[in-house]
Amino acid sequence: MNKSFQILVQSYRISIGIELIQFIENSIGSAFLVYERSTDIDDVILNTLGGAIGVYIYLLFNHFIGKGQSARLKISN
Repeated sequence: MNKSFQILVQSYRISIGIELIQFIENSIGSAFLVYERSTDIDDVILNTLGGAIGVYIYLLFNHFIGKGQSARLKISN
């Protein structure tokens, strides 16, 4: 599997995990009327999109800046 794809999957999993924690906190917190947080699928989509943009920017910088230099971190195969 491509490493850039693995990074996107990890950003998706982390985003889902955060939203799940917010949902659980909201369920527990609303039972005690402590606070209310929103759980939204838009956050998951935008966080995953942000991960994709971050990988693209890294690859772009690595392509232009990394020429002639040894790259410390290789994402693409």
